[in-house]
Amino acid sequence: MEGVPAHFHGPSLSPSLKVFEFLDLEKATRNFSPDSLLERRGPGSGVVFLGWVEKNSLAPSKQGVGIAVAIKKVPRGHAEWIVSYLTTKVDIYSLGVVVLQSISGRGPYENSELEEHGRVHLTEWAMSIQSDGRSVKEIMDPRLKDNYPSQGASECLSLALRCIAMQLKDRPSSEEVLQSLEQIYALYK
Repeated sequence: MEGVPAHFHGPSLSPSLKVFEFLDLEKATRNFSPDSLLERRGPGSGVVFLGWVEKNSLAPSKQGVGIAVAIKKVPRGHAEWIVSYLTTKVDIYSLGVVVLQSISGRGPYENSELEEHGRVHLTEWAMSIQSDGRSVKEIMDPRLKDNYPSQGASECLSLALRCIAMQLKDRPSSEEVLQSLEQIYALYK
């Protein structure tokens, strides 16, 4: 990107690539509007949207103004790997998935009649139960037959949901995760 100031490039594998913040991508695609949809592939492969950025600054712009760009939105949790931007916060996401698998007894994907392709990711399922205000019991492994402290289960779920937050900055640090797990263990062992 000749002529583009260095501070617009951000961390990337190449000086000719710019890493955009998720909020900028939302603005460029009008919040991933269906009107901006270019292509939809099978489950897990993401969708491609048409976005617009200003020619010189590469900041998001109005539809039809500046440079048209194709923006691929991949399933939750995978965006960090697309640009090889690995941090401990990516590991925290993985830990959140492991905690959800442990307390629910489910794999990362489950069948769902509500999903277009018949599968829903464990993280989306857990977040929907929590956001709908439904009981933690719905997430817990039924093979446990209510043989667990409900408050401890609630705290484990809360920790897991913080770990799988969409934005890296919203995920707890590894120290915070360790402290939470130690507190849960101490209270409910």
